Amino acid sequence: MTRGGNVLARLLARLLSLPPDCRDGKIQLVMRRRDELEVWVRTIAGRRFVSTLRQSGPGQVTERIGPVDFDFALRPGATELAMSLRAVRVFGLSLPQRLWPRITARETVADGRFRFDIVTSLPGIGQIVAYSGTLAAIEDRAGAFAGRPVVLFDGICNLCNRSVNFLLRWDHEGGIRYSAMQSDPGRRLLRRHGLPEGDYDSFVVLDGDKVLCKSAAILHLVGCLGWPWRLVGAFSMVPQAIRDWTYDLVARNRYRLMGTRTSCRVPTPEERERFLV
Repeated sequence: MTRGGNVLARLLARLLSLPPDCRDGKIQLVMRRRDELEVWVRTIAGRRFVSTLRQSGPGQVTERIGPVDFDFALRPGATELAMSLRAVRVFGLSLPQRLWPRITARETVADGRFRFDIVTSLPGIGQIVAYSGTLAAIEDRAGAFAGRPVVLFDGICNLCNRSVNFLLRWDHEGGIRYSAMQSDPGRRLLRRHGLPEGDYDSFVVLDGDKVLCKSAAILHLVGCLGWPWRLVGAFSMVPQAIRDWTYDLVARNRYRLMGTRTSCRVPTPEERERFLV
């Protein structure tokens, strides 16, 4: 994957959370269905890039990346699939065609492998991003939580549970999974990653090989929610020492501020598929 060299192109790529330059890196693609949506989670050079696709008409799909919707017409062939852009909307507002990005998307199948070539550019700015490669289907042996971040939280803390409620409400893609630290799955994950089982003061996020705590965990989760919450990521410019000091101050006083529950949270039937139980 290569980003454009233009300053504006790189700024736009950052706002859309596109992966960094990676000339020869592995790409992991996890696809899952949520109601009428198909969620594509691409991991490139350790950076997660999520988009959703839905069928918007005969031979048409809409892909959403952040606040932008792209309507494509599909032109299937014997061994390839071409996609042509038909409309672009930002926060639901249609863009005039002269402002549309130029997207070349070609997908082919050969020797049992899926090959893709994608190039995106903008008028007056040039290339935003380009990537190509091949994918081979493999059996998902990691279970239902493959490719998904897992939040470990204090199950009896009212503030933590309200934070989980917030994430459940705004994680429209349903990509985040949850577990109380005091639960059996939570304790197993803490042991697996060498984390203390009795320290419930730190919100922990496990995402692939990443173990994130305190303010870094919160900023990572907000980034998973997409727009407009992704704008909160601007706080990453605040020095981590200051961010973590503020986090620790709230964490030490969370029981006094919001109280506690008498037992760990039990997910409702509607929430159960999003919890490790």
